Amino acid sequence: MEKVTVNGRIFQTEKGTMLADVLREAGGLKMPCAGKGICGKCRVRASGLLSEPDETEIKKLTRADRENGIRLACRTRVLGECEVSFEEEATRQTPEEALLGLQPVRPLFEGLGAAVDIGTTTLAAVLFDKNGFRARAGADNPQSVFGADVISRMEKSMAGEREALALCIKSGLTSLLEELANKGGCSPADIDTLVLTGNTAMLYVSTGRDPSALSHAPFAADWLAGEWLTAEQLGLPGVQARAWLPPCVSAFVGADITTAMLSVRTEKPGNDRLLVDIGTNGEIVLWRQDGIFCCSTAAGPAFEGAGLKMGMQGTDGAVAHVRVTENGLAAEVIGDKEPMGICGSGVIDAVSCLLQTEDLDETGYLEDEEAVIAGEVRLFQEDIRKVQLAKSAICAGIKTMLHRAGMQTSELQELLVAGGFGSFIHLENAIAIGLLPEVELGKITVTGNAALMGAAMLLLDHVHTSMPRQRRPLKILQEMDCGNMSLALLREDICAGGLHLQEAQVSDIFLDNLKTATPWIIKQVNLRLLTDDARNDHGSALHIATHLSNLIKVSDRVTVRHGAGLALLEIAPRLTVDQRNEVSVELCRGLELGQQEFTKYIPDYLGRFALWLPPEQLDECLADLGVTLSASSSRIVAPVLDTVGVIYEEYDVYHQRFPEEAEETCLRRRDRLLGMLMRGLAGIDGETRQEAMLVLGQRVFGSAQLSNGEKSRAFPLTARKLLTTCRQEDGDALSFYYRASMLGRLYRFLTAQRLRGGFTFEAPRPIAFFPGTFDPFTLSHKAIVRTIRDRGFEVLLAIDEFSWSKRTQPYRIRRRIAAMSVADEFHVQIFPEDFPVNIANPENLHRLRQAFPGRKVSIAVGSDVVAHASSYRKPVEPDSIHTFDHIIFRRPGQEAGGGYGGIYGKVLELTLPEPLEEISSTRIREAVDANRDISNLVDPAVQEFIYRRGLYLREPQDKPLLRTEDLDFTDYPRPDASMEAMLEGICPAAMVEKLWQCGDSLLLLRHGMQGQVLGAVSYRQLESRELYDRLGSLELSGYVRQKAGGRALLISGLWVPDGNQQRELGQLLLTEVFTMALGREYPCALYDPLPGAEHSYVLNLLRRQGFVPAPVPGRPVLEVDMRCPIVLSHNVDTSIKAPLASMPRVTAAVAVAHRRLQEALTELQPGSLVLSLSAGIIYHRLLQRITARNGVPAEPVTPRRQGPDICVPYGKLLRGVAVPNTVTKTLRTDKVYEADLSDYAIEAYPEYSPLPDQVRTIRAFDRPVILVDDLLHDGKRLRSLSPLLKETGTQVDLVLVGYLTGMGRDLMEELGYPVESIYYLPNLRMRFVESTLYPFIGGDTVRRRERPTEGLQPSVNRILPYASPEFAPIAPDVAWRLSLCCLENARDILLALEAEYRFLYARNLTLNRLSEAVILPLYPDKGGCMTYDLSRTASTYLEEDIELLKRVRPAE
Repeated sequence: MEKVTVNGRIFQTEKGTMLADVLREAGGLKMPCAGKGICGKCRVRASGLLSEPDETEIKKLTRADRENGIRLACRTRVLGECEVSFEEEATRQTPEEALLGLQPVRPLFEGLGAAVDIGTTTLAAVLFDKNGFRARAGADNPQSVFGADVISRMEKSMAGEREALALCIKSGLTSLLEELANKGGCSPADIDTLVLTGNTAMLYVSTGRDPSALSHAPFAADWLAGEWLTAEQLGLPGVQARAWLPPCVSAFVGADITTAMLSVRTEKPGNDRLLVDIGTNGEIVLWRQDGIFCCSTAAGPAFEGAGLKMGMQGTDGAVAHVRVTENGLAAEVIGDKEPMGICGSGVIDAVSCLLQTEDLDETGYLEDEEAVIAGEVRLFQEDIRKVQLAKSAICAGIKTMLHRAGMQTSELQELLVAGGFGSFIHLENAIAIGLLPEVELGKITVTGNAALMGAAMLLLDHVHTSMPRQRRPLKILQEMDCGNMSLALLREDICAGGLHLQEAQVSDIFLDNLKTATPWIIKQVNLRLLTDDARNDHGSALHIATHLSNLIKVSDRVTVRHGAGLALLEIAPRLTVDQRNEVSVELCRGLELGQQEFTKYIPDYLGRFALWLPPEQLDECLADLGVTLSASSSRIVAPVLDTVGVIYEEYDVYHQRFPEEAEETCLRRRDRLLGMLMRGLAGIDGETRQEAMLVLGQRVFGSAQLSNGEKSRAFPLTARKLLTTCRQEDGDALSFYYRASMLGRLYRFLTAQRLRGGFTFEAPRPIAFFPGTFDPFTLSHKAIVRTIRDRGFEVLLAIDEFSWSKRTQPYRIRRRIAAMSVADEFHVQIFPEDFPVNIANPENLHRLRQAFPGRKVSIAVGSDVVAHASSYRKPVEPDSIHTFDHIIFRRPGQEAGGGYGGIYGKVLELTLPEPLEEISSTRIREAVDANRDISNLVDPAVQEFIYRRGLYLREPQDKPLLRTEDLDFTDYPRPDASMEAMLEGICPAAMVEKLWQCGDSLLLLRHGMQGQVLGAVSYRQLESRELYDRLGSLELSGYVRQKAGGRALLISGLWVPDGNQQRELGQLLLTEVFTMALGREYPCALYDPLPGAEHSYVLNLLRRQGFVPAPVPGRPVLEVDMRCPIVLSHNVDTSIKAPLASMPRVTAAVAVAHRRLQEALTELQPGSLVLSLSAGIIYHRLLQRITARNGVPAEPVTPRRQGPDICVPYGKLLRGVAVPNTVTKTLRTDKVYEADLSDYAIEAYPEYSPLPDQVRTIRAFDRPVILVDDLLHDGKRLRSLSPLLKETGTQVDLVLVGYLTGMGRDLMEELGYPVESIYYLPNLRMRFVESTLYPFIGGDTVRRRERPTEGLQPSVNRILPYASPEFAPIAPDVAWRLSLCCLENARDILLALEAEYRFLYARNLTLNRLSEAVILPLYPDKGGCMTYDLSRTASTYLEEDIELLKRVRPAE
C-alpha cells in the first residue's frame, strides 16, 4: 500500500490507483465531468511518485501549471508516496428569507422536523420545531465527483456504481443533518420527520434504485415517490426519522418542481404564470385557466460554473457580476478576493456585456479566442458555446411550453424565477442573452429555492401531503359535505391536527375495511385514521395492528393491502414486544395457507416487521419460518423464501434498533438467513428452486439496498453452491429464465466488484475429505460435518458412486439428499461427481492432493472403516491412505485412540452425542416401511423428498448375493440299463432299453444338492446319413433333407413327474436341448416320440415353442424351424421384490402369463422356434463362470476373500446383485427413447452418474474388468461404452454374456475384446425381454425433462396402445392379440401382487407404493401432460388400457 498525504491527511492506497479515487474519499474536490478529463476542474498541486502526464492532461494544463506541480486528479495515478494539496471550497449560504416566516400549522413532526432539497449540485436543509424556524444548513452534493449532471450519474449507476452513488449521497445527507442539528442545538436522532425533495433522477440515485428506466425511451419512470420511507431504508445512520418523498410528475419533472409549485401557488385561478427553475436541470411550469403544463430541459452544469475552463461555483474568489464601464468591464468578486474563476451569474453578465461591447456577435462568435473578464479570469470560445447550449435548452423549453398552451410571451402575467442560481442573476442580462423571455421586470419575481420552500410547507402542514395541489384546502374541507363517517373523521383529523377514535368508531372502521362494497379510497382513508390513532398511543394499537395484518391477507384491493402493510410498519415501533410477537405469529400463520391470493403480499411486510422483534423473538420467528420451509407444497415455501429474502436485505437496520446485541450474534443470524435461502435453492420442487433463484437475484446480489460489503461477504460463502446450481438439470424453460436472471444479477455484481478492486477472500481452509455412500445422509452425518467444519475445515462430501455390498439408492438421489441436507451449511460442499476418488488407490489420492495445492488434505472416516476397510490393510506406499491426516469419529464401544497405528499422519479423534450415534439406515428403513415420522433422523426436507419419491420402501440394506441354483443338467450320450434305478419314477425301465437300442441321448435335470432326478429328455442330433436309420421313413427323411439339408434335432421323449412344476421343468429341459442344437447350427427340430413316450402335456409344451405338424402323411410328427429363432427372456420373477416374488399367487400368475405369452409369440412367425430362456439358469451359469475366472469360491466365505477382477454388469442383468467374493460394480446403462420414439440412445439410467463418470469410477478400482450382460447381438450398449473404456485405460479381460449371436461375435472381434457365452445362437429373428412387455413392471425409458409422476420413471412398452410394436411387419390382428396378451398378463400379475401385498401389509399396493413390490417401478408414458393418480392401483389403469385397446381391434 502507498502513502498519499492530502491537505495534511494521510491515506493508504494501492499502487496504480487513480488520484481522483483517493480524493473522493478525502472529499472537497469537484469533478463535474465525472473524471473524463473534459472539464479540467480537478486541478491539484501534487508531488512525489506519480504517473507522467498524458495527452489529455497536457492539453488542459499550461506549461506554467506543469512547472508549478499542477496535475489533473482524474488523469494521474499513484506510483508511490506522494503529497497532494488543493483549496477546499467554502460552503455557500443561501438565505431564504421566506423560510423565517413559516409557522407550523399541522406539522408532520412531533418534536423536530427537517426539509431537505437534494439538488444536483448542492444540498440545502432547514430545521423546524413546534415554534417555527430553528436552523438552516447547506453543502455541496458529494456526488459531483461522479459527474456534474444527472445523466453522468445515471451512466455511472448503470455501469456498476449505483451503490457507490447511494453511499455518497447518504454520507452527504448524514453530514448535512449533523451540521443542521448542531446549528439547531440538538442531535440528529431528535429529528423525527424529514421531507426530501429533488428531481426524479436524484431521488432514484439517492435511494439506490436502478435509474435505467429513465435512460432510454419511452423514459417512463417505474417509481414516482409519493411515499414514506424510514431513515433505515434510506441508510442514514444515527437518524431515527421517517421521511416523506413528495410525488414526482414524470421521469424528468421531479419532486423539486412539485414542491416548488406548492410554494408559489396562487389564489387567482385565471392568472397566467410561468415558473422557471434554472439549474443543471431546468424545470418549467406554466399555469393556465385550463390546466397546468410542465416540462424539463437538460441545461447542463454551465450555469453552476461547471464545464467552463475557468468556471467555478459561487464561492470566495468567484466573479459573481460583471458590468460595462467607460474603462471596460468591471467585475464584482465574492469575498472581495483576487478573482480565481467565474460562477454562473457572472457568466450571464459577462456574455451580456460582451454583446454590448460587440466583442461577441449574435451568433456567439468571439472576436478573439478569449475575452478577459477580470484579472486572470477569461471566457473562451468553447465556454461561449456551452453557455449557448445551456440557455438554449431553457429557452426552447419555455417556447415549447407557450406554444403548447397557445399563448404569447406578452400574455404572461407573472414570471417566477426559482433556484439557488436564479436568486443571484441580473434579470436584464438574462433577458438580453435570451435565457428568459422578454417580460416586464415588474412581472418578474425571484423566489429563491422554491423547492426547499415547498418542502418546508409540506413539513409544517400535513394538509399539503394529502392535497398538495388544492387551493384553499382548509376552507374547502370545512365547507365539504362528507356524507361518510370516514371522510368526516378525516376532516376532523386534518383540521384539528389530531383525533382520538372511540372504540365504536374503530369497530365500524374495521367492518368497513372488510366489506367488498366499501370503495377503496374510503378504505385508504380508514387506514390513515387507524394509523394516526395507533401512533397517538390511544390504547388500541394491538387491535389495529391485527386488523392491518388481516387486511394484508384478505383485502380485495391491492392498494389497500399495500396501504395496510405500510401502516403496520409505521405503527410497529409503538407496539410492545409481546404485541409485535403476536402480530408476527399471525402473519407467519398466513404464509402457511399456501394460497397465493392470501400470501402474495405478506412477505414484504412480514420481513420488515420482523426486524422490530427483539433478538430472542426474532430467532423464534426464524425457527418457525425454517419449519415451514420444509413444507411439501411450493406454494407455502415460496412466500417463506420471499420473507427470508426481505429480512436479509433489510437486516442492516437491525443492529441500529437493537445495538445491545453482539455484532458476532448478528452476523451468525445473517448467515442463518442466507443459509435458509440456499435451502430453497436445493429444494424438492422446481417452483421452490425458481423462487430461491429469484430472491437471491433480487434481494441479495441485485439489491440496491444491501451493502456492497455484505454482498462481498455472501458471495464467497455461496459461490460453490451457486456453481452447483448452474449445473442442475432443470430443463424447463422457466427454470432456465430464473437461473439466467439470478446469474445476470450476480455477474453484474461481480463485474462491478472487480472494478472496485475485487474480493477479499479469507485464508483457504484445510480440506476434510469425507467419503461415504450416505444412504441416506442423516442428521448424524450432518452433526459430523458441522463438528469438522467448526474445527476450521472445508468439508468435502464425496458420495460414493456405488457400494459393492450394499443396495443403495441411485447416486444422484443420494447426492441430492446430501445437498439438501447441507444446503444451509457454509464451508461444506459436495465433491464433484466427475472426480472419482477410491481411497484404496494411491493414484487417486495423489490427484486429490494435487487438486488442493498448498492446503492440507485430511480424510474423515468412522473408526469402523479404519478397522475393516481393505485399503488400510494394504502395504504403505507414497500417497496411500496411511500417509494422510485423519479425522476419525469413534463408534460406540470402541476405546479412544485405539487401532490407528497403521496411520502415519496426524489423527483427530471425535465423538458424537449418543442420540445421534443411534441413527442408522436400518432405523430409517424400518420407519419408512411403517410410514412414521423420520424428521428426527434426517433433515425435514429430506423426509418429504423420501416419502414423495417412495424411497427405501421394503428396501433391504444389503445386496442379495448371487447363489448357484439347486438345478444341474447331466448329458448321457448312450443311456444303458444301469440308469434304470436312477430314472425310477421318471420313466419306465422299458423306455431306457428303447433309448439304448435306438441310440438316442438322455439329458437329465437333477436337484443340485440332493442329486435327485427331476426330469429327462431324450434327443438325438441327426446328420443326413443317419436320417433313415433313425426315422425309418423315406417320406420323413426326404422332407428333412429337402428342408434342413439333412441335419435336424430329434426329440423322442420328455418325462417329468406330475406336479406343480411339471411345465416349468419340462421347459428347462427343452430349452437346454434346443440351445445345444442351436450352438451346432442345426436348422430344425422334430418331435417324433418313441412308442409309449407320448404325453399330452408335452404336446402343449412343444406347441408353445412353435412346433407345428410336419407335412408327412401317416405320421404324427411335429417340427419347428430353428434357423432364426424368436428368443424370449423369462425374467419377470427377477423384476419383483422379495418376499412377494415367491408368494404362491404371484408365482402362479407369472407362470400362467409366461405360457400365454409363448403362445402369442408363436403367431408372429408360425413354425419358427420360440426359445424361452430362464434368467435364473443364466444367472446360475454366469456365477459359475465369473467365480471360476476370478479364482474364488461360488459361495461366500469368511473372512471375505476377493478375487483380482471386478465384475461389471453393463445391461439389465445382475442389477442390484453382488457376486460372491468378487467386487461387483454395475454400469447403469439404459435405452432412452425420445418422446416421439423416433430414436433412442444408450445413456446412464435416470438418477445415476453420466456414463463417463461411471467408467472413471470403475477405472479407479485399478482391477481387470469382466463385462457381463444377458445378450450380445448388435452390441449397441458395448459400442457406446467401448470408447469410454479405452479413453480411461480400463483393462477389459473378458466379455461374458448369457447368449451370444453370430453378429455379436463378429463385433467382439472388431472391438478386440475376448468373449464367452453361456449359449451361442448363430442367428436371431426377434428378441423379447418379458418384463419390458409388461406396463408398470418393465419397459424402456422415455426422455422427459420433468417427471410428471414422483417415484415412477416414464417408460414405453412397445405394444399397443402405447406404441407401434417393435418387431418385424406382421398382420395387424396378430400385433393386436400380442398386445392384448401382454396387457392382460401385466394386469393379472399386478392383481396377484396387490392381493399378496394386501395380505402381508394390510394396505393397498397403490402407485405411490409400487416400489415396495417392483424393483424398478415404471409407468407407461402417455405424453408430457398425462399424470397418474398415485392413490390408485396399477391394475386399474391397465383395465382402462385393455378397454381402450379393445376399441381399436382390427377388422377381421
